[in-house]
Amino acid sequence: MLDPTTGTLPNVVLFPDQAQMLSAVVFASPHTTSDVWAAPHSSQSTYEIKTATSSALLTLARRIQEGALIADLGLDIPHCSNDALVLLLHYLALSLSPSASAFNDTGVVLCGMSSNAPRVASGRDVARLYYEKGLQIDPTHPHLLSNFGSLLKDAGHNTSAVGVFNHALKLHPELDIALVNMANTLKDMGRPADAVPYYLKAVNINPGLVDAYCGLSMSMNAVCNWTARDHWLTNAIAICEEHLSELYHQNIGILGERSVDDWLLTVALTTSRPQCDHSLRRWVHRFCLFTDISDGRQPLLNEGSFLIRLVDWYRTRMQHRRYVETYGETLYGEEVPHSPPEAAPTARPFGSIFSSASLQKVPTVLPFHTFTLPLPSRTIRRIAHRNALRVSHNIMTQISPDRVPLLPLPPLKRRINVGYVSSDFSDHPLSHLMRSVFQLHDQNRFCVFLYATSPSDGSVFRQYFEQGDLNFFDVSSWSNVDIVNRIEEDHIHIRMSHTSLSSLRTITCPVDLFARVQAYRKRSLDHCCQHSDFGVSHTYFVTDHRQSYRHGENLSVEERAQTPADKLWNDEIKCRADLRRALFPDLPFSCQNIFATWLRILARVPRSILWLLRFPSAGEAHLIQTAKEWAGDEIASRIRFTDVAAKDNHIYRCRVPDLFLDTSECSAHTVAADVLWAGTPLIACAWPSHRHKMSSRVAASLASATGFGEYMVVSSRDEYEERAVTLGNSIRHTVQPNGNMEASGDLLDLRRCLFLNRDTMPLFDTERWTRNLEKAYRMAWRRWVDGSMFRMSDDGCIWVKDDIDIPIRMD
Repeated sequence: MLDPTTGTLPNVVLFPDQAQMLSAVVFASPHTTSDVWAAPHSSQSTYEIKTATSSALLTLARRIQEGALIADLGLDIPHCSNDALVLLLHYLALSLSPSASAFNDTGVVLCGMSSNAPRVASGRDVARLYYEKGLQIDPTHPHLLSNFGSLLKDAGHNTSAVGVFNHALKLHPELDIALVNMANTLKDMGRPADAVPYYLKAVNINPGLVDAYCGLSMSMNAVCNWTARDHWLTNAIAICEEHLSELYHQNIGILGERSVDDWLLTVALTTSRPQCDHSLRRWVHRFCLFTDISDGRQPLLNEGSFLIRLVDWYRTRMQHRRYVETYGETLYGEEVPHSPPEAAPTARPFGSIFSSASLQKVPTVLPFHTFTLPLPSRTIRRIAHRNALRVSHNIMTQISPDRVPLLPLPPLKRRINVGYVSSDFSDHPLSHLMRSVFQLHDQNRFCVFLYATSPSDGSVFRQYFEQGDLNFFDVSSWSNVDIVNRIEEDHIHIRMSHTSLSSLRTITCPVDLFARVQAYRKRSLDHCCQHSDFGVSHTYFVTDHRQSYRHGENLSVEERAQTPADKLWNDEIKCRADLRRALFPDLPFSCQNIFATWLRILARVPRSILWLLRFPSAGEAHLIQTAKEWAGDEIASRIRFTDVAAKDNHIYRCRVPDLFLDTSECSAHTVAADVLWAGTPLIACAWPSHRHKMSSRVAASLASATGFGEYMVVSSRDEYEERAVTLGNSIRHTVQPNGNMEASGDLLDLRRCLFLNRDTMPLFDTERWTRNLEKAYRMAWRRWVDGSMFRMSDDGCIWVKDDIDIPIRMD
């Protein structure tokens, strides 16, 4: 069973029928060669021996799962990972004594593993077979039903999962884990109000059920039910910190399998140059942290994390070294070069050791949960880091950690191949905001590839990508290894990561750029090479409004530029008035901490209303009740709700409000761009207390990119309230000689400036943004080729300067 290339025990995926035959192979004795299903009918002693042996094997597996080292258990199994041994022990236990519980436990272990083979069924696919086999033995087994439902949920079959959970809870109403799984599924289906009762029942039954607290706090927050909010949030954050600390006790000693001198030799061979004294001391210090245990102390360090990042470091530098050896420091090629020679066999410094590393655990709080949780900056970074480590570990179990990525050919005729990989080429904010970027690339200097890791949703956005002239590939049904191979075949030089979390990290592209583009996904690609952050002028946020949402006026950019400003503005005033009457026909024509601030603003601005969306609808009742308790019935009566509208209609009606109020913990992203395109001013939070959270600074970035940020960005809660009140009370209505009523004031002046300049301001100049992005691509490619990104001889980030003047239209 050993891997002949590494001499290690891999994670072997066996189907249920194969696993049931394993004891007959491993225990070659008359007592175990008979059919295992016949064991209960053979002699009582044989049955008892099998049952006792099975129980002992499961006990040993649990000890290892709880963190016991293989060596500490008296087992001399070199280069064997805890996960591989646990899986083998479960196979043997099931083979000796098959039961519903044994099939369930084996399925659970398989769900947390990845297959080493690129084209076989995944661990989760095989786990389903174990769950189904166990349910044939005991159709009412509570944990089998719950785990089977969870597997269906993770596969995207939410409706089927809800049916399984309902069945489980009819049979076992007090099963806490089934209650949590049901709640998680409902929450992910966009039904947080329905999820809350299940969460509450679960924690009432089992107050120590850690998996419930994060989902409960998120769901309660989603429906604006702030009852006992501090209690739920405190528990969720405390549990998160505990989960983050658990890894300090995992993978201890794996780097100590080699000496410091051996590790230093690996570093020297990778860099192919002697280390200076300073660098050598740093490397010695790093390795000694893990290998020097002379004082018997186990430092609180994530040893598995260091190993994974060391593998990343090795791969990127070996790929660069081979590129330079083959092509020199060639930035571009004028003719198709010969294919690179086959790489000479190299040492395998990581294969045997990496196989001993167990899977990185992740906290219950996921990276996108941190947007709305009051977490310190270090915790936010650690959550994202742990998820990235798990993703890296998953792909490294499928692609050897010693495998050096194939070389891309030098860009032919200065055309750099750029690969965008995402699960969000669909009806999703990524497509809403970046749709035109891919077409706006300079086709003479860049060749664009799109890799979609999710199937088509049938939307017009997906059709736009599929039917365009871009190199679009639907890889949603491909294995991770097949996707990696395809990217290597396409000679991608730069891969753009649209988000910070992914389920696949590849090793194919020389340069990995991490662009903080507003987009969220469930499954996508990221890769193990060193990445580069880059900052563009004005704002990192890209928009597509100038190209896609001009239906309000039906004027092209050129036609609008030739139209007198007064006509544009007067037409907009009339359009706003008509739309306001349609949305709020009962209003007279003349007229959490942030929620408390909004209520105070309502009280200080006469006849004002607060317009909120039913997102979700269950939040309306909670907000109205809270407003009555905090500010009284009269103020609460001025809060109005409308349903969420389709994208085009949503942007069209964004001109209705006089002022958009941002939120502090997680600021407006896409919606901020929508309202600014409509000409509606906003009050954006840039508070020092939230400066460490990027999700809190987005709206301020967008407001600044309009050229009028000084009027919209505030630095404190008091300034936020005062600015909103001042702008709200600045509006004055006067009756003109013709009987018409005309509005004026600072807020209207700001709106006029935003409306008239939207075609020229940097925020909506997608072509300008794309050219700046291309500057970053060229700089990143140069840094990779000349090696400066590895030597850190220049700034670690890539800063792009925009020298184009911004015309402001004030007429």
